[in-house]
Amino acid sequence: MNSLSVEMRLKAREEIQHEVTGLRAEQIHERYVAAGGLENRDDRPWAPGTEERLAVVRRNELRRIWALMGSTAWDAYSPENDAQADRWRQALQDRQEGEGGGAVGRWSLTPG
Repeated sequence: MNSLSVEMRLKAREEIQHEVTGLRAEQIHERYVAAGGLENRDDRPWAPGTEERLAVVRRNELRRIWALMGSTAWDAYSPENDAQADRWRQALQDRQEGEGGGAVGRWSLTPG
């Protein structure tokens, strides 16, 4: 089974956050739909390749940001306003510094 490292997942999330910074909720939703976010995947066999797993991380992060935007009064997305994004960045930094290797386990970093 080809699983993604925590670092790869966090890096992918940061790239998506950077990509959607300044976009409105409608624009983020368009990107989510374009990434296949509304398709039903229950009847498809799971292909555990790295690209497929990164695509799942992308869809999940876009869905999370879009849902966050729908529950806030923000005009545009900003990682600085996103508390979950800040926690993920801190967890990665702690992990890289060797100070908090277990800290990442508090947040779900798995697709779904």
